[in-house]
Amino acid sequence: MKKRLLAFLFIPFILIQGVLVQAENNEAPTLEDETIYYVIVEKFFNGDVSNDQKVPNDGYGGDIKGVIQKLDYIEEMGFSTIMLSSIFNDDFSNDNENLTIKEYFGTKEDLIALVDEAHKRNMKIIVDVETTMEMPNNIAEAYISLQEETDIDGYHILNIGLYPSDFWKEFINDIKSSNQNLFLLADELTIESQLEHTYNGIGFDAIVSRSYYEEASSKFVTIDQPLDTINNVFNETNNNQEQSETTVKMIDSPQTDRITRKATALDQYPVTRIKQALVHLYTTPGAPVVLYGSEIALDGGNGIPNQLLMNFRTEKELSDYITKLSELRSTLPSLTYGDFEMLYEEDGMLVFKRTYKEETAIAVINNTSETKTVHLDTTTLEDEKELRGLLAGDLIRSDEQGYKVTIDREEAEIYVLAEKTGVNLPFMLMVFAVPALFLLFLFANKKVHNK
Repeated sequence: MKKRLLAFLFIPFILIQGVLVQAENNEAPTLEDETIYYVIVEKFFNGDVSNDQKVPNDGYGGDIKGVIQKLDYIEEMGFSTIMLSSIFNDDFSNDNENLTIKEYFGTKEDLIALVDEAHKRNMKIIVDVETTMEMPNNIAEAYISLQEETDIDGYHILNIGLYPSDFWKEFINDIKSSNQNLFLLADELTIESQLEHTYNGIGFDAIVSRSYYEEASSKFVTIDQPLDTINNVFNETNNNQEQSETTVKMIDSPQTDRITRKATALDQYPVTRIKQALVHLYTTPGAPVVLYGSEIALDGGNGIPNQLLMNFRTEKELSDYITKLSELRSTLPSLTYGDFEMLYEEDGMLVFKRTYKEETAIAVINNTSETKTVHLDTTTLEDEKELRGLLAGDLIRSDEQGYKVTIDREEAEIYVLAEKTGVNLPFMLMVFAVPALFLLFLFANKKVHNK
């Protein structure tokens, strides 16, 4: 307990002294830098009731204006990019070569307003577009036209497997010739990693890893499960020399049951399950995507029609947790750009290292039913230093054997490796002396009044 209290006292000094620093990255931003909030527009927030009469029977009324009204909410959790589910009409073919917005979602002017308000907050807007078998011949021109009119930042292109890689190479070349900074995310709603790899190296900025989703969403819904299969996703990525895209990862997907539903079916507490998954999502290589409602442990079944309505009046435990993880990811460059090295994995206990330049971060996830202890020797981590916990406030100093990491069941911690700190006597005196002096003042004041 004392060790945790001491660690909490030192956290502000870690920030002030620059142990947590932003990456010095002068290149154009990539999706690797982003944390993404995925909004199912129709289920999110109804910001314009005037278009509700056009909503289908199974709809709710969520619209683009609703997203605008909740931008501060999204920004406060630390998200830098918002990804919108498809808001476009389905009749996108050679007879209708434009991307037009469904009336009950709003207008093109609403989309322009959303992008403008997001950009004022230094946030990006990416929109879903569905690949169909009846795509117009000049599909790239339609995408370019929409971007030029609205200033959106990218497209999340679903079902890329319907067309061969040569088709997408030409498409990407056309898009990038118009705007090289426009983000293009490729997504195929399948868990076949072989299909994902088919589209590596052809020019997409990022590929959504359905392999990661399948592994993470199934392993973290309960305890005492080996997590090595999730690690294999990163091993495959690292071994693929042609891959230049950012890996985009998610733990909840609109197309399948949420972690909340899966965990509840196994008599597990969803909030704890989501926390464990979120730490892995935010600390492993790739850009994290959080589906709307995951921050409130929203339930939901298979497919968008079974995704439930967002509830903004609920406990903030998970949203506060996401805010903290976003803060750590933005201030620890190693969690975004760092090399990935697995240090320990056994039956749900996971320890891995991220290193970037002079910075080393250690993530520890105990997804088991028991308190666990792992010894990290000096061949793994530099000796004569300390591990400062930034989630739960743990503090571990090295000894002759290295670092003894002990963590309670179903808990996680993110450490940064730093120089050993002594006790800051002036600070400690201030912490304890100020309350003592205040009590002394109250006592003296009471005596004066009694006289």
